[in-house]
Amino acid sequence: MKRIIFALLLSSVPLMLAGCGDSAKTQDAYLVKTVEQGDISCYIELEREGAVSMHSGDFEICKPEFVGQRVTIETSEAKVQSEECQGDPECTLSETVELIVKMTPVE
Repeated sequence: MKRIIFALLLSSVPLMLAGCGDSAKTQDAYLVKTVEQGDISCYIELEREGAVSMHSGDFEICKPEFVGQRVTIETSEAKVQSEECQGDPECTLSETVELIVKMTPVE
């Protein structure tokens, strides 16, 4: 589990750097490879220009109908349960991460 979260944090760095100063930002089109409900967020695997990366997303956009679609994404910083909680629902520790908050299909 720690490896997945670490990979998610690393893959979010380009999204964070791309939007410095923006509260919400839009990226180029991505191909959605997978979406999966996780402990602290939705795990979204995206591909762009042959590079595949994992990202954290808001639970509300964690929908299987996005798989296989080309989408633009909008991201924003949000608080999620801390990795230290290891999925314990009673844990109140949190951390701020970059989340995909909107995916819009590209036609």
